[in-house]
Amino acid sequence: MVKNFTITVTDPTGAKHYEFRSLVRTILRYGVLSVLGIGILGMLIVVGLHHSVNNLESRKDDLNKRLTTLQEQNRVYQEKIRDKTEEFHKVHNKVAFIESLVGIESDQELSLPERMHLATQALNRRELEFKKIGDRVGSLEDLIGMENTPSTGKNLTKRLELASLTATQKKSMLNTIPSGYPVKYRGITSKFGLRFHPKRKRKAFHGGLDLRAGIGTPVHATSDAVVEFAGEDGKSGFGVLVILRHNFGFRTYYGHLNKVKVKSGDFVKKGQLVALSGNSGLSSGPHLHYEVRFLHTSLNPINFVRWGMKNYNVVFKEKRVKWRSLVSLVNQRLTNPAPQSLQLALK
Repeated sequence: MVKNFTITVTDPTGAKHYEFRSLVRTILRYGVLSVLGIGILGMLIVVGLHHSVNNLESRKDDLNKRLTTLQEQNRVYQEKIRDKTEEFHKVHNKVAFIESLVGIESDQELSLPERMHLATQALNRRELEFKKIGDRVGSLEDLIGMENTPSTGKNLTKRLELASLTATQKKSMLNTIPSGYPVKYRGITSKFGLRFHPKRKRKAFHGGLDLRAGIGTPVHATSDAVVEFAGEDGKSGFGVLVILRHNFGFRTYYGHLNKVKVKSGDFVKKGQLVALSGNSGLSSGPHLHYEVRFLHTSLNPINFVRWGMKNYNVVFKEKRVKWRSLVSLVNQRLTNPAPQSLQLALK
């Protein structure tokens, strides 16, 4: 006999009877259905989560790729920024160097292009000045007879130093030894050598040059000297005469003067007025008799009156002077001055 429990439910509409076995079956049915539903729901959730995970993995890969791309772009940009920064510093240093070179102060309130523009303008001005200096150095080299070649920078400095030294040496020689005309050149009336003397009416040796000069023409010393004689000379026929004694055994004679402007013992500089020309002594007309002597030997003055910066080598035609040792001595004096002697002389 199967035991069943019967549950009777009575309400106004009637009574209902439920057997326990039927209830259990119903519960089991719903339970199985519930489990199946939960399982299906779980599977759906798992599938959905798996799909979501796959999507997240895909997005992660995409993000990683984008991150890699961004990192590479960032590296490239950093390199560009570093290059630009280095370039900026180089340009800045160049601008600062140009500013210091041309002697202008850096205005930090201005932009770098503005500073560059101002520095470039100043540099262009300096280059123009530099070219002018180069032209002047070339002119100086031409003046003193040096070969000049276009150069820049330190070469120009060396050229200038060499030209200055050479010019100083030559100027010292020209100031020390008689050079140039003692009067403004208007012609030569009688040359050095044998001639027919206009007063004595016979051939005689003429030891100088007769330079055309009217009475009262200024006569200048042809180099630094001391006045050995200044006055009337009744023995030589030179009339009023000035004799200047120069360095290294040279003397110059200025004859047939009208008036002297110096006294014996005076020190005179090259170009200083020493007399006025005239017609004194044995003279056939107003002129200046000019002589150059070395150790009491008369030299042809023509090489000395033509001697100058542009015609520097002409004097070396005179073979009776040992020019090599003389030039060496003058150069030694220039490179090894004796300031102590000068100080003693000034006490």
